Amino acid sequence: MKKIIGIIIASLVFSNVGFAKMTLIQTESINEYLISTICIDTHKFVFTTLRKGGTESINVSVVQFMKMDRNYGVTIVGRCKN
Repeated sequence: MKKIIGIIIASLVFSNVGFAKMTLIQTESINEYLISTICIDTHKFVFTTLRKGGTESINVSVVQFMKMDRNYGVTIVGRCKN
């Protein structure tokens, strides 16, 4: 019985398959930093990458874009215009 439960749990853990639509909206270079705005399934994210040399780069941070709703005074998730 324990083996069957273990097999079921292991198959559920390793069978996760995800599909996301990802599009690049804008890229801007400031000194050695590359700032990219990306849309992933209608949500905006801002990626900051530090460029070191020719093709080397280090991903510094990933932040979800948020905006303020002026009517209610709350922060809401930034959406893409797709």
